[in-house]
Amino acid sequence: MRFLCATICAAFFTAAQQGALASDVDDADTGWRQTASDEGGLIFLMRHTDKVTSGSPREAPPADYQGACTLKAGLTAPGEARAKAVGADFSTRLPKVAFAESFSSSLCRTAHTAHYASGDEKPDESSAITTGHPYDKITEAEAETALNFRQNLDKAALAAGADGKNILVAIHSDWIETLLDDDISIRTIVGTVGAEPWPMSQCFGEVRIFRPTATGWLQMGRYSEHVSFDAHGKCVSD
Repeated sequence: MRFLCATICAAFFTAAQQGALASDVDDADTGWRQTASDEGGLIFLMRHTDKVTSGSPREAPPADYQGACTLKAGLTAPGEARAKAVGADFSTRLPKVAFAESFSSSLCRTAHTAHYASGDEKPDESSAITTGHPYDKITEAEAETALNFRQNLDKAALAAGADGKNILVAIHSDWIETLLDDDISIRTIVGTVGAEPWPMSQCFGEVRIFRPTATGWLQMGRYSEHVSFDAHGKCVSD
């Protein structure tokens, strides 16, 4: 469902002309790591790592995990290893990246990814974010949920920055599309109009780094050192 008045759209384009769009960032540490280490206040948004398919064995919850997520379609063993590798990178490579909080949906593939990738932070699973609908079928209620979610992330990032830390969010491909759809009408409503669009298909484990601003999200970088692809070299999708 697409909806947006022309005046809001015009306001976005004015803001876009005033701010830089970091669309040429790549996997290299182009400043985001130093900023995350020195200043904090950044949002690390990632797609969960490899999930099990129907009938496949499910990985057990982490030994120290106390969350209440639904284990259905949790992580595979490679997915667990991949999420741990992301967390190890952030916590050991210099300059180190520290997280004050992590966030996920109520499903274990995102909750466990957030737990491992954030350095064993227990994720907040209360966002009402589930697997969602494809972005081209998003309802007004889902857009409102995404807006509330984004606003909560902004507040959490601001609070984390006061301590020089950041937040990590692991969610599903459909909700990444909702937050960062290439259709300006959705992104203006959600409030992520400062960031590079991130449509399908996303790699399992890909991370993008954003700084919340008054006019939207400014993309600081992209991290994809520990992602998985399908047999054809393309990113897999839910």
